[in-house]
Order: sequence, then structure tokens, then C-alpha cells
Amino acid sequence: ERGARLVVVDPTFSSTAAKADNWLQITPGTDAAFALSLAQVIVAEELADLQFMRNYTDAPLLVRSDNGKRLREADISGLVAEPNRYMVWDAGVGAAVPVAIDRLGIALGVDAALEGAFDVALADGSTVEVRPGFAHLVDELAQWTPEAAETITGLSPAIVRAVARGYATEKPSAIIMGAGSNHWYHGDLQGRALALCAALTGNIGKSGGGFS
Repeated sequence: ERGARLVVVDPTFSSTAAKADNWLQITPGTDAAFALSLAQVIVAEELADLQFMRNYTDAPLLVRSDNGKRLREADISGLVAEPNRYMVWDAGVGAAVPVAIDRLGIALGVDAALEGAFDVALADGSTVEVRPGFAHLVDELAQWTPEAAETITGLSPAIVRAVARGYATEKPSAIIMGAGSNHWYHGDLQGRALALCAALTGNIGKSGGGFS
């Protein structure tokens, strides 16, 4: 009634779909692939709220290339006093620095990199390559273009791209995961993929936005 657009993703033409601006008749159980294709468009077309990702998510935390684990301060200092204090690459000083992520986000004054590869010296004298978690996300999303996902979801790439652009640019935007849509094997991953879309667009902590 106030002009909001409603997009319904549902295998069946439900009573809700009947009132929607767009109805996407998805193949049952493929919502995660759909969500990842939305995320791929949002990132590839530079529609993501990178500052939100940098400040309020674990996207900038550095991941070691040798073991796939997050780089910790203890890896560099050799001390175990703060075993769970993670590191980000501060582009401002060109070095890995420790951060504590809490409800207020990453400490102010840190220009945390989201992409790139960096060499870090460890306490044992060796050197390891590290990359921000966001860089790994970008790599993963590359295979989830709307065209690639179409063979799984049955959804038109053009429609998926239009939904992704609308969701990323018309704010606030909310995602409501209907009861039953995640009642599949590994259905929790659907929720994670949809929550990723909310984080990528900064639609968290805003009235009228979020993921439910």
C-alpha cells in the first residue's frame, strides 16, 4: 500500500505470489543457488556495501593460504595470551594488524583490505601468504552467475539480475525466508546464502531491512 515492491520466490502460484510484483517459479530446493547468484551479481556489478562488509562482518579477516585457517595474532607473536585475536591487512600502514570484532564492528582507524594477497612473517621465522576472507568469497561467487545457476534453479538470468539490482539499490530491502523453503538436506546453507545477500547490501540493523 505504501509502494514497496514484493518479489515472491515459490515453486507454486501461492496466494502471496498472486499479490507479488514478480513471481519467480523456482525449482524446489534450489534457493541457495538462487541466493548465490544474487550475491554474484551484487559483487560483480559493484553494488555491494563494502564499507558495511569491512566494518561489521568477518570479510576482512585474513585467511592463511597454507592451511585455510584465519590468521591469529598468536601466529605472528608466538604468544598465546590472545589466541583468538584475528588479523586484518591495514592498507593504510601496509601490514597485518590485530582487531577485535564486537557489536561496534572493527576498530576505527583501521583501513581493512577486502581483496589482495599479502606475505606475513610468522613467529617461527617462516612466511605465509594470506588473503582477506572476502577475496575467497569473490572467488566462490564467480561460478554462481545467473547463467550458471539457471541449470539448477530454472530461473531466467535476466530476471535474477533485475531482482539483484533492485534488491541492492532500493533500500531498505528485506528478505523473509518462508517456512518450508529450507526444509531440505543442508537447508541451513540456504539461510546462510540469503543472509550473505543482506550483509553484502548493508540491509542489517535498518528498519524495514534485514533477513528473517
